Amino acid sequence: MAKDTEATVHRTGLFKLPPKKHSSGRHRSKHAIAKEQKGKVGIKSKSQPKFKNLKKLARKNRSSQIRANKVGKISEEKRKEGQSPINITIISLDEAFTSRKIVEIFNLADEDAIIHVNEKRNISHLAVPRFKQRYTFFCPDTTSIISTLDFLRVSDILVILWPIETTDLHIAHSRLLDVITAHGFPPTFNLVSTLPASGKQRDSTRKALEKLMAPWAKDSRIYDLQGGSPLQILRQISTTRKIRSNLQKLKPYLIAENVQIIKTEDNSDSFSLLISGYLNGAPLNVNGLVHISGCGDFQLSQVVFENDPHPLKQSKKAESMEILRAIKADPLKQTQLDSEIIQDQMNTDQPEMDENEEKFEVPKVKLPEGTSEYQAIVESATMDESIDLNDIDINDDHQKELFKKERENRQWPDEVEAPEGMSARDRFKRYRGLKSFRTSPWNPKENLTKDYARIYKIVNFKRTRKLALEAAKQSFQSADECDEQFCTPGVYITLYVKDVPRSFENHISSTHSPLIVFGLLKNEHRMSTLNMILHRYPTFNKPVKNKEELLFQVGCRLFTANPVFSQHTNGQKFKMERFMPSSGSFCATVFAPITFPPSNVLVFRQCSPEKLQLIAKGIVLDSNPDRIILKRVRLSGHPFKVNKRTAVWFKPVELYTHSGRHGRIKQPLGTHDLMKCVFDRPLSVQDSVLMNLYKRVFPKWTYNAETKGKQFCISDEADDILEEEWSGKKDKVRWDEFMDDE
Repeated sequence: MAKDTEATVHRTGLFKLPPKKHSSGRHRSKHAIAKEQKGKVGIKSKSQPKFKNLKKLARKNRSSQIRANKVGKISEEKRKEGQSPINITIISLDEAFTSRKIVEIFNLADEDAIIHVNEKRNISHLAVPRFKQRYTFFCPDTTSIISTLDFLRVSDILVILWPIETTDLHIAHSRLLDVITAHGFPPTFNLVSTLPASGKQRDSTRKALEKLMAPWAKDSRIYDLQGGSPLQILRQISTTRKIRSNLQKLKPYLIAENVQIIKTEDNSDSFSLLISGYLNGAPLNVNGLVHISGCGDFQLSQVVFENDPHPLKQSKKAESMEILRAIKADPLKQTQLDSEIIQDQMNTDQPEMDENEEKFEVPKVKLPEGTSEYQAIVESATMDESIDLNDIDINDDHQKELFKKERENRQWPDEVEAPEGMSARDRFKRYRGLKSFRTSPWNPKENLTKDYARIYKIVNFKRTRKLALEAAKQSFQSADECDEQFCTPGVYITLYVKDVPRSFENHISSTHSPLIVFGLLKNEHRMSTLNMILHRYPTFNKPVKNKEELLFQVGCRLFTANPVFSQHTNGQKFKMERFMPSSGSFCATVFAPITFPPSNVLVFRQCSPEKLQLIAKGIVLDSNPDRIILKRVRLSGHPFKVNKRTAVWFKPVELYTHSGRHGRIKQPLGTHDLMKCVFDRPLSVQDSVLMNLYKRVFPKWTYNAETKGKQFCISDEADDILEEEWSGKKDKVRWDEFMDDE
């Protein structure tokens, strides 16, 4: 009975058995592991810091090591800077309180202070044994912008005295602060002559000062000079960390305190120059070249080390200068002054422009009576690059026409009509068409000017720059190893500069501007094409034409040149700008000595023979002579007869219209500049046909570094003077005619 009640178990047949599972042993298979992870990647290391699980003693030891490394790094930086005094530039914006009076207050702050005044060079030395620190005060003439910038380039601290009896600065002072802002502020101390004693009046005065300082020194501390303690201000200056610029880190520099001219009887065209002062920045190589501000590049014959004339503690011994040792330059290792390549007249490998090429004359066009000379040239030439607007003697009409042309260039960029009385084949024979501005090839060695045979080209600019900067950093180690050709910073030395032309004698003897000597890096004396990335300064709104003479401050150099403006884009070809762009970045190309970035650039425009105006600022890009700058001409015409889709010399060039039609030239018609064209879509009578032609342009060799004897002051003209003059009733031209239609 029990056997009958038992359930029967069904067993599968021989041919219906399920497959056995794969036996992977005691571990999971790879497929099972991948299925569980679902694409997740396992961690390689823990995200928490390694020192988190350290014990207390190990953490304490680690903190002490970090502190010791930071202290060692700071002491190493101070040792490299040397024991030279702190260079302080004082600028007074208060007409009733001069910068010299500020120096007198600092000199009388401590009874034990040692004071030395160099009246010939307008330099004051102050030694405060209480703080174990020395100070050097510079009082530049704020009306001379070049002199002020020269002192700022070598200053460690900037002291500005703000006025308290006015709510608005003088326009010359505001322009000066704009230039200093573009140059870059060193660590700055903002002073006032005195603050009111009462609480409410003191707070209101402080708020008014903060509002006055906001555009240039926002959220800055204000120090009371007379009401407070000048000695505490000096203590703050001595403990402030020096933030050196790239120019001060990479190059040695010396502010001349004593200058002596030694004339030789053998060579009457040159003399030897002895310049004494404290060496700052990087170590100086006696076999390298030096640049004297306003003069140029020169060689050194020797460097003499002398005892410090302004010590922290005055010695009772003789005060005569004692020569410690001298380092003479090695003629075999000395860098030569080969800034340009001497052209070989027998060398025909250098491509250049054909001098015998026929030059076309601009045809004279009949114009109504009363038309000025400038308007006649503009109408006949239609913005031709061969006309230099600076050579035309015009005043307000020149500025008005520049505004007109800049407005036309913004509305119809690069559009030119074929001149009357001349075929387009002859007028634009140096131009060529490009199928694609971005991808079409252009040989950078083709049809170069003669000036390109005089310059140097660095094959690998990035590598050369890297080696030059590494050599500047290695100079500290070479100076520590007592290398005979290097001078450590912080010492008082005398430079023997040889072969200085006599034309610089008056500039060197003058006391109006400082004489500063900079050491140059390798290859920085060689001429090449210098490309700079610039931005128009916001306060400048006047047009600047291409190839107009401008004043550049690039690193330690100050020179004039005629730049070529071009677009700053990606690619191998760059379109020329006829005017300085009003917004965005652009590139300016000039012939100038090689300058390795990072280097700041300031661009000034000469408003009058003695006044400058800041128009742009930027940085150095590179020194590349192969930068292809193309001038574009959009040759325009109008449809003569439209027949659905059909509307030589430039026959292969593609045509296009403002409405987006594209076409090509089919055949010429007659001798009156007519042609038959085929377009992809029908045209309208109101449309205009355009053709792009390109020609490579080159900068002019107008580099001039001799700025001796020029005392430029900042322009105090308001930006809207021209607008006010043009809005008068006597002028027929209104300001709204020069603005965009928007």
